[in-house]
Amino acid sequence: MIISADDFGKSKLANKNILKLAEAGKLDRVSVMIEGDFDEKEVEQLCSANVRLDIHFELIWQKRRRNLLKDNTLRQGIVF
Repeated sequence: MIISADDFGKSKLANKNILKLAEAGKLDRVSVMIEGDFDEKEVEQLCSANVRLDIHFELIWQKRRRNLLKDNTLRQGIVF
């Protein structure tokens, strides 16, 4: 079984939780958002956690939709 975390870079809270799991050895892979919100220190932590990194591409229409629905998690889930 492969355990993967999605959306590294979506928010500082998401990054914190993903890093916590990665450093504890509970993840095999992490999907990193190309235009994500992360800093150099977080990237260094993620790289030193010894997990495989995947690139999370986001198409233009997906980004626009996310920006329109950003404050409504329920609606984001329904649209997804």
